[in-house]
Amino acid sequence: MKELTKNEMQAVSGAGLFDSVLGIVGNIFEPVRNAIGGAIYNVLSPILTPVLNAVAQGVGGVLAKFIELLGNKLNDDFGPKQ
Repeated sequence: MKELTKNEMQAVSGAGLFDSVLGIVGNIFEPVRNAIGGAIYNVLSPILTPVLNAVAQGVGGVLAKFIELLGNKLNDDFGPKQ
């Protein structure tokens, strides 16, 4: 994850968004990663990192696009077969 600039940090710190999102994600995935040797964490990390970057930078459009792409991918993998 990239280092945030002072302005980016100020933009998110007021709402406490950055700290709470990272804290929650860290708290949830730390025991999971430890318990299973990191396999699930390594799978989820590429999914979580863009989401955290989008939230931390306040880029709603990027987050929306990511969710759209993820939804399309899940639909392709698990949706009704033709």
